[in-house]
Amino acid sequence: MPGECIVEKMFISNKIVYSVKMALMKTINLFASERPVVEREQMRSMYSSLEYLVSKAIAELPLDVFFAAAFTTMLKAMTGLRIPLAHLTATFSLMTVAGAALGFAIGSSTPSEEAAMSLGIPVIVILMVVGYVLSTEKAPFRLKILHLTWYRFSLFVAA
Repeated sequence: MPGECIVEKMFISNKIVYSVKMALMKTINLFASERPVVEREQMRSMYSSLEYLVSKAIAELPLDVFFAAAFTTMLKAMTGLRIPLAHLTATFSLMTVAGAALGFAIGSSTPSEEAAMSLGIPVIVILMVVGYVLSTEKAPFRLKILHLTWYRFSLFVAA
């Protein structure tokens, strides 16, 4: 039934939002606690910002994928979603990595942990609204940020 597909899509997109929020908050806290060490090591030219970001993302990737796989396995078993498990897990893993990268970007661009935490949720809400509300062809206008939002692409997982 068409109604079941819409409900399933809304359910999955809701869970993706929560996964991204958890990854974002985890990395904002992580970056805030590591900031003094990173700044000291960068002053000594030990590595660049890009090298730090890539190595941190690679280091966090196995844990993020493990939790995404565990969560999606339970989610599929408990709800009977019609989406293949590999597709669901890959989507959740990718969205979790996107949330972590966003957390690193916010954490690195703010002066303190409090500022980063207070900026994190509004950024997610803006990306969610822009990606969800303006992702249809009937939207009154299109924004450039629409192509940057992770949420828009996560909505296609249930299609």
